[in-house]
Amino acid sequence: DQPTGRGPIAVSIPDLPRLPGPCVVLANELLDNLPFDLWERRADRTGGFSKGMKQKIALIRALLHRPSVVFLDEPTAGVDPAARRRFWDTIYGLAKAGTTILVTTHYMDEADRCQRIAFLSRGHLIAIGTAEEVTQQFGKPTIEDVFVELQERDDRAGERHGADCDA
Repeated sequence: DQPTGRGPIAVSIPDLPRLPGPCVVLANELLDNLPFDLWERRADRTGGFSKGMKQKIALIRALLHRPSVVFLDEPTAGVDPAARRRFWDTIYGLAKAGTTILVTTHYMDEADRCQRIAFLSRGHLIAIGTAEEVTQQFGKPTIEDVFVELQERDDRAGERHGADCDA
């Protein structure tokens, strides 16, 4: 038995009505106001929801306590193009309202939508800046080209490291 669309929004509490009043009000406000068409599905069982629908619910869950910082891991994976645009409009709106949004992703078109980009490799920060700054730093036309170059560098470093370990 899968919870309803309201259940997952309640984070770890299975029954939304048992949440404190302000949380219920905020959950209903998020369901009603975010451009994800979830209000009509709030009583549906979530077991049959698509990956995209589950991503929408995850975003609402992340916003339920009005955080000042939100971490999103590949937030639009599995989301259709129209919903993806609404996701990003929502993310930009949150950022404009003062919420810090940190996005982790392997999708470089998604990274390109961020105000600042940081590349990490083997636990080290290897590039940071706007998309334009990073592409200029590496002399590449796109963020994806930078990512591919950094991945190839990382692979070569791993091969050298592996060879050293085998000796």
